[in-house]
Amino acid sequence: MLYKIKEVEFKYKNKVTDVTIFHDPEDIFKWFKNLQDETQEKFISIYLDCMNQVIAYSVDFVGGINTALIDPKVLMRNALIMGSVGIIFLHNHPSGSNEPSVQDITLYNRLDRMLKSIDLKIVDFVIIGNTYYSFKENGLLQVTPA
Repeated sequence: MLYKIKEVEFKYKNKVTDVTIFHDPEDIFKWFKNLQDETQEKFISIYLDCMNQVIAYSVDFVGGINTALIDPKVLMRNALIMGSVGIIFLHNHPSGSNEPSVQDITLYNRLDRMLKSIDLKIVDFVIIGNTYYSFKENGLLQVTPA
């Protein structure tokens, strides 16, 4: 029997010389500010190690003017391949609005449930419009009771 194996390619940053840590959502905004100029929604995952250092990031989905179809299974798979402990998700709103939509909140809740089931933590969920909106800064990240 012949099995076809899919190949996945990721680019790694050299952690010894190129360590990146996002201390707050404004750091994330500065790094990804160019998303403000995009005419399509882009959904990006930033994979973090146990020290909250960036392992890698990827543009996972590209959508239309006001939506992007997100497959949570792809995000989960990529996080596991990366050996990630935490993830920052971000996407842009080409309209310039940085307020979360109902769909954004629903997606966050779905991803949070899925990732918690395999001990992965969403560190932040950031929307980039004319400025940025951080779920963490605005108290929307769910806290798991001890």
